Amino acid sequence: MGASKRIRTDGDLLILKKTLEASNQRAREVLRALVDEQGFMQRLKFEPLGCDPLDLSDAQNFAEQIDQQATYSTGVVALAYLFRVHPDKEWDFAPGAHGSGHDIASTDGSVAAEVFAAVKPDNNNKLNKDILKVAAFAGPHRYVFFSSPARAASEWDDAGVRIVSLGIVA
Repeated sequence: MGASKRIRTDGDLLILKKTLEASNQRAREVLRALVDEQGFMQRLKFEPLGCDPLDLSDAQNFAEQIDQQATYSTGVVALAYLFRVHPDKEWDFAPGAHGSGHDIASTDGSVAAEVFAAVKPDNNNKLNKDILKVAAFAGPHRYVFFSSPARAASEWDDAGVRIVSLGIVA
């Protein structure tokens, strides 16, 4: 994903959801076309048969699309949560963006969140790394959202960061 997306309204959030649905549909079509091919796993890994889930014109390998799709879907659910908890804020949405920014941040600088999807939240120490990253944020509201089949939906606090397990996000 390139630049962040500015999310101001429920309508903006709906556009994100619809874009993710479109990339999901495209992925199903690719899989149907490849299912009987010899060497289809290599093609999925190495050929640009997929796309950035939020930019269907940005060709990527299918393995990368799977990872991004899960993270972006988690991010959309996290945004819906933040809309409820922090109404009347605008958001910059850039999950997985490169650099020192946060995956989700309010434009007024008061909220920062990291977002990820993983088989287990402790894989590669991801949860702890994100907690540390957000704990360093100077604003008053800090979050880590994640989706994982290994942890039921729940919330708790750690190091001044609100941790939100979303369970499995479809």
